[in-house]
Amino acid sequence: GKVGSDGTIKASASVRAFETTTARGIGSATGHSREYAATAGSEQKAVVEALSDAVDRVLVNIMDYWKDDAIKGFQYLVQIRGDFSGDAGNQARRAIYAALKETVGDMNENLATEQSINYRVWYKGSNTDLLFSLQDKFEASTQKRLRTTSQNRKLIQLKVE
Repeated sequence: GKVGSDGTIKASASVRAFETTTARGIGSATGHSREYAATAGSEQKAVVEALSDAVDRVLVNIMDYWKDDAIKGFQYLVQIRGDFSGDAGNQARRAIYAALKETVGDMNENLATEQSINYRVWYKGSNTDLLFSLQDKFEASTQKRLRTTSQNRKLIQLKVE
């Protein structure tokens, strides 16, 4: 920009935050700087100010996200591989859904194919408690087994056998 014959500088910056395990967006904002006279170092000053403004706004989003999730419980991503085609696959899928519905506070199905099902769930306990409860309920209602293929703090990967 210009004020009279003097050049001015103003910056904007966009910041987005994600929960890495679930890839869920938890905040985004655009920050802006004030307008500065175009002098040596003013570009850097404007960029830093815009980033600082955006980060402050995103931190508010993140705090709101965690407050909302704390009420529902911890968020986990449950990925289940298996053969979900045909009648037997449909029965296994129904048993997984019923076991999750009985166990967790809230859930969203993210993806369902003939080879895998992915759920985002909220549970008021540890990932191990969730895992064992899900396995027990699924195995009690079917002649199949849910084997753990991977487990970390927020991600549980299982396979129907």
